[in-house]
Amino acid sequence: MNTKTVIIAAIALVLLLLGGIVAYQGTIPKETNTTAVAKVPLQNADFKYFEIKTPENSNFTIKNSLNETTKGMVYWKNTGNYSNEVQGISINKNLTNLLIHQNMELISNTTDGKIFESGGIYQIVKTLNDTDIIVTGSDLNLLKEMINSTKIKNTSNLTTPKPITPIEKVVDKKNDDKKTVENKKATTNEPKNTPKEDARKKTHGQIYIGGGIFQTGSGLEDKTHAKIYIDGGNPGESIIIKIKYYRDGNSLNYGNMVTATIHEDGYVYIDSADSYKFYPDKAHIELYDLDGNLQSTQTVTLTPDSSTQYF
Repeated sequence: MNTKTVIIAAIALVLLLLGGIVAYQGTIPKETNTTAVAKVPLQNADFKYFEIKTPENSNFTIKNSLNETTKGMVYWKNTGNYSNEVQGISINKNLTNLLIHQNMELISNTTDGKIFESGGIYQIVKTLNDTDIIVTGSDLNLLKEMINSTKIKNTSNLTTPKPITPIEKVVDKKNDDKKTVENKKATTNEPKNTPKEDARKKTHGQIYIGGGIFQTGSGLEDKTHAKIYIDGGNPGESIIIKIKYYRDGNSLNYGNMVTATIHEDGYVYIDSADSYKFYPDKAHIELYDLDGNLQSTQTVTLTPDSSTQYF
């Protein structure tokens, strides 16, 4: 075999190999031709009420100080690795509507659970037995994998908040009829321009700050939202509250005195008067009754980001 024949044979072999490679690549799905995103390694974790797979070297600690047996909720915040991908996990009974932030929009409702999204942060809610699990973070696929690994254990100690029973008034029928007649006469003779009595109801006895939720939007125009539980108060009663926000020791607001009415869930909802240039890292709360008497104070340390934070 001469040199020319060897060269021609070599070229033919190279072309044959290249053709085989091209043909093989054409049979590979597109997904496998691209560089795969590194998958977060998971490990089993026990949260007393349930088991769930969490990222390796993550560290979930109870962040809220609510009494789980009367408020029906526990929240664990991730302070370890992947704390942005998975910010936290909560468990509750019949309180999910309060725990999903008002800016969140429902984008999906499948076997993975109800998926909410706002500003690149997701919350997935899945109901297992009579208990709701909520995972929050920025990595949707990771959150799905986690919530689908959940196994509920014993949640009997996690009770739903007790309904508030209205106070019944015992009325003397004769005196009541007499008062009705007198009231009608007084109404008839009442001047038209008589100022009406303040309709706000005062609280009775000592009231306390019983925990709550803070969240600051990620947009420049977004305000800071607070939900504060009023222990000792009843729905329909009004209180005065002052929340002063700080960042790195510098105050972000004046801390106006705001009058708010307690909702059926026992919370008052307070939005900051303005949006802040920086995320707050501390909130100081002062609670007053309608007469202006200081009832309770609490200082809360916040993580300076857009996550939903419980105390």
